[in-house]
Amino acid sequence: MNRIQYLLKYAGLSVISILVVFVIRCNAEVSDTITRTFDVKPGGTLTIDGDRGSIEIQTSSNNKVDVTILRTVKAFSGDKANDILKNYKIEFDQSGDNVTITGKADEGFLVMFDGMNKLQIRYKVTVPSKYNLDMSTAGGSIEVADLNGKIDASTAGGSLKFANISGSVDGSTAGGGIKLTSSGGDVDVKTAGGSIYIGRVKGNVEAKTAGGSIHIGEVYGTLEAKTAGGGISIDGVSNTVVAKTSGGSVSASINGQPKGQCELKTSGGNVTVSIADNVSLNINARTMGGKISTDLPITVHGELSKSHIQGLLNGGGPLLILETSSGNISINRGKEVL
Repeated sequence: MNRIQYLLKYAGLSVISILVVFVIRCNAEVSDTITRTFDVKPGGTLTIDGDRGSIEIQTSSNNKVDVTILRTVKAFSGDKANDILKNYKIEFDQSGDNVTITGKADEGFLVMFDGMNKLQIRYKVTVPSKYNLDMSTAGGSIEVADLNGKIDASTAGGSLKFANISGSVDGSTAGGGIKLTSSGGDVDVKTAGGSIYIGRVKGNVEAKTAGGSIHIGEVYGTLEAKTAGGGISIDGVSNTVVAKTSGGSVSASINGQPKGQCELKTSGGNVTVSIADNVSLNINARTMGGKISTDLPITVHGELSKSHIQGLLNGGGPLLILETSSGNISINRGKEVL
């Protein structure tokens, strides 16, 4: 290597080093915190409408809505970060016992968000224990605990977690799992990409996912569970149940008398059902690639073979359809729940 080549190589390395240092120094992080407090009475509604951000709701015995919003910007420069905070509008409104929070960037300012400039929002709100929630975010998780009220929650990119909810729950996400420990009302949850866990529910349940497993504890109302890619397990249902999957096994315990037609179906797994002694059903079980077994006194009515059974349980009742294309079907004695 001659002197000229050496100088050129050294100069190139120096320029690269300077650029690296410049980029590092020009990457800035700026944060701020916004707080508000609203006096309300129990029974009102908190509405959050944000184009980004996670939401965390807690409850207290106070008749107040306490709001803390944490904003963090990572930008190419400190001036850029401050401009982003300045032009991201968060507005508050109170009407009676209802509080509304809106968080959106100015339409003409959206171009400022790119790979080098990122804004993170976190809503932390405490509401009265008896309160209702209507929440929407285009990017972030939503968590609620210990609420005596109804929930309507949606996010385009995050998980949903609800614990100890006394009212109804309506939740949807386009990309995340859903977990609900308990609810005293009806439950309707949907995700386009994640698993669903539901504990004890006194009302009706509808749970759907396009890509994940579903596990459900005890449901005292009707139950519909559907997934395109995962197993379904149901610990106990005391009414009509419909569970369908295209890629996994299905298991359910029927502990009380269904009022309508029940279905447990899969295209790629086993079907297992446990039925309490006091439940009366018409059973139609069919498998294309396995066998059927039962320890219940089913009175055969129609076809009987290792892959198809039609019969009456305890004199007959609503129809129970059991179907799988490539697995076994097991019909077992369950436990009566009083």
